[in-house]
Amino acid sequence: MNGPDGFTSDMLKILFLHGWTSVPGGRKPTFLKDAGHDVLNPALPDDDFDEAVRIAQTEFDQHGPDVVVGSSRGGAVAMNINVGNTPLVLLCPAWRKWGTATTINPKSVILHSRADDVVMFADSEELVTNSGLPSESIIEIGGDHRLADPEPLRTMLMACEFASLSKNWYTIYQWGRTARVGYTEVMSSLMLAWYSQISLVESNLRQSNFRLEDHRGQAKLQTDIAQFTEKRFCRALYNRSNVSQLGKVIDYEVPLKGTQGAPHGDIDLLAEATGEVLLIEAKKPESNESILKAILEAFVYSSLVSTVRQTFLHEFSLPSNLIVVPVVLTFRVAASGRQLDNIQAFPRLRRLVRELNQSLAERAVEPLRFLFVENEQDELSTCLTTIQESNGDVKVVFRDGFVPRITEVPLSLDH
Repeated sequence: MNGPDGFTSDMLKILFLHGWTSVPGGRKPTFLKDAGHDVLNPALPDDDFDEAVRIAQTEFDQHGPDVVVGSSRGGAVAMNINVGNTPLVLLCPAWRKWGTATTINPKSVILHSRADDVVMFADSEELVTNSGLPSESIIEIGGDHRLADPEPLRTMLMACEFASLSKNWYTIYQWGRTARVGYTEVMSSLMLAWYSQISLVESNLRQSNFRLEDHRGQAKLQTDIAQFTEKRFCRALYNRSNVSQLGKVIDYEVPLKGTQGAPHGDIDLLAEATGEVLLIEAKKPESNESILKAILEAFVYSSLVSTVRQTFLHEFSLPSNLIVVPVVLTFRVAASGRQLDNIQAFPRLRRLVRELNQSLAERAVEPLRFLFVENEQDELSTCLTTIQESNGDVKVVFRDGFVPRITEVPLSLDH
């Protein structure tokens, strides 16, 4: 199913509860329906709140929706029906004006404009406090009570879809919206709102044989070497061996899957520096993927390695006391690089990285580190070539005279 922005997602059954003096078929439920979801949108009477609750409960019980969305008074209705653990997406919920419920379940998120002059933003802050939820459970969005502009509508859609995702880091970083640069702040907010519920999938993690004997830096070229790819650049770094800021590059595409189809990826590069082993997630210069996806990949891979640390280090003949460091290696000209250059514009992302670093510290893993490849695009477009070894291996290497200029990005994560 293709949504309005081109992403594919599974169809959800959404119960949408409209606000006071509103009617079914408004802009918000229509937006969700146009995104390909099955939207239940019953008419709720304005003059009888108890009847509105009864109607909503009947709809919920009969259809078992994946998500309940409540707008303004409809948010109060949503809070006063029995939804069990079904996620709630509340839009400026008017809970202080209607009903008796004063808390929401942990699978809830609130969208609210601080400029709302109908339902005060402070009401949602109080609701989150009452419910013992993190402050990020409120996503500040929009310029008025209606939340009917494009950005609030897209955020509502994302909140509904995110609420239905399996809450594990692999599923989240694989989700197409995570890679979208324009969604970085909203995605960071959603992850923070559900942070305590998101798990690390350790099942089917490889327990040994991380070092593959056939990794000699060779490559089978199906396109001309002039086509710059992430894998080719990584193999050229491996074949260079010693690289400034990385140390000695000792392997590439290190497998983490224990079985075929397991939810784990490969570590792009493995390097040994003084007292450290770097687990590197690399991006190519033309990549349009967000820095958020790269961060989550580096976080997940290093967290997984921490569970098999001694075996992992032993197989690469590394000292057992090396510190594990997750690294994001990107290009200043890539989308992720441009985001890093402008990191102060992403306060929610910075907060998420602080939380991820805390989780890493609990696993005795160092904080995320960020590196830039500073070479200009015209240098990169001609930097690769091949050599053929006597055993027939074709290896991707850097042309004579090319030096990868790698610098560390000083990332400020202050509030």
